[in-house]
Amino acid sequence: MLLKRVLMVVLLLVMVGGALPDFAHAQNGVSIEFPLPSGPYAVGRTTYEWVDASRAEVLTYAPDDVRDLLVTVYYPAEVPDDAVPAPYISEEVGAAFGLPAFLIEQIHTQVYADVPAVNATFPVLIFSPGMGSIPLFYSSLLTELTSQGYVLVALWHPYSSLLVSYPDGRSVKSNNAGTPDFAKDPMAELERLGAVWVGDMRFVLDQLPQLNTDDTLLAGRLDLERIGAFGHSFGGATSVQAAYEDERLDAALNMDGTMFGDVIEQGSRVPFLMLESEPLTMPSSEELATLGVTSDQFQAMLDMEIQVVEAVLTHSANATDYLLEHSAHNTYVTDLLIFAPTLPIAAPVEAVGTVDPMVAYQQIVTWVSEFMAEYVKGN
Repeated sequence: MLLKRVLMVVLLLVMVGGALPDFAHAQNGVSIEFPLPSGPYAVGRTTYEWVDASRAEVLTYAPDDVRDLLVTVYYPAEVPDDAVPAPYISEEVGAAFGLPAFLIEQIHTQVYADVPAVNATFPVLIFSPGMGSIPLFYSSLLTELTSQGYVLVALWHPYSSLLVSYPDGRSVKSNNAGTPDFAKDPMAELERLGAVWVGDMRFVLDQLPQLNTDDTLLAGRLDLERIGAFGHSFGGATSVQAAYEDERLDAALNMDGTMFGDVIEQGSRVPFLMLESEPLTMPSSEELATLGVTSDQFQAMLDMEIQVVEAVLTHSANATDYLLEHSAHNTYVTDLLIFAPTLPIAAPVEAVGTVDPMVAYQQIVTWVSEFMAEYVKGN
């Protein structure tokens, strides 16, 4: 039991991942251009607040709180000639992550806010980010996928994301309840937060029919017979478990997230792709002391992590596992790879490994797009 507890502590550390790099020393005047999407469609972006009155908010102490979600939706767009690209993120959100305002102004996206949607129907992808992160830090990947002909719904998880900023100006920060508490039973913590995040994804699925019927922007644009889920880190694990629980999802893709829930023993119900980074290396003696484990225990954890992934792959009828060589956990935060050529501080080795950032970006795009094209579009 002790080894299992140690295992889950470290696996949670892997899922949460390191914080984004410190941008405080970034130089004014840099210009970061996001790549032009390769698909046939320009990309629009809009935001919705959806309140799940059926679920009490278990991550706060207020007795009347219910779960209040924010989603960012990317969609194939008809862009007016005079439209300008949307800001990367707001100054408020940027400040929460240490991005100075002058740097945000120099990040140029290929997405347009609230422009008209293409008059056609598209498959749907649901995306969940890593613990503490937000969907906008994966904008390069989400924009590229949308350009290939998807409506992409990206979740913000209140009290787990570092900051969620609602359309009316309210914002909520992450809190202790919304993040893993290593002083408690790590396995119980994993399941506790996993239940909330899976609930978020399933509630989003509940909202899609109304969006497709009543929304002035996106009504009639969603093909609700073709829906896939994917994510990074804890969001990737959430996608796989949500697809196990909910028959509305046709495929699941996990970018380097340690899995939880019934899917470990039962296997994925739908086609499943696991994308991994290089295994953890042995920490220093000081780091091991901080974790409260010996080198033998840590090695046992590494071995067990391999066994967990192999268990899911073995129990799944249609599963594939790829490892991105020389990568790290946050290599899959794809915007860090876009920042790297002109802002090397964004992609230090400890954040994204030694892999060439643009090689990594193209590989991730290829894996995700080809998997979703086959199992969601049915190509």
